[in-house]
Amino acid sequence: MNLKEYFVETGMRMEWFANKIGVSPATIYNICSGRQEPSLSVASIIEEQTKGAVRCMDLSHNKYRLEHRNDKKPNAKRAKPQIEHDKV
Repeated sequence: MNLKEYFVETGMRMEWFANKIGVSPATIYNICSGRQEPSLSVASIIEEQTKGAVRCMDLSHNKYRLEHRNDKKPNAKRAKPQIEHDKV
């Protein structure tokens, strides 16, 4: 479960949780909205304070980015134009 789902499910307020774990409410908001990833220490505290309902892995947005990355193929090497020289 992600942190936003945790707040909805438990009815806990972001501000109260932020104060409980020692970060700003803005930090919690940014983590929930995907604008910021928590440091490993903050992620560990969140996992501990939610009693494992929100795991460190659930807080990482890298997995989402990898799954939804732009799958454009890299530019293929352009072939050098073939110049035909007039035979003399």
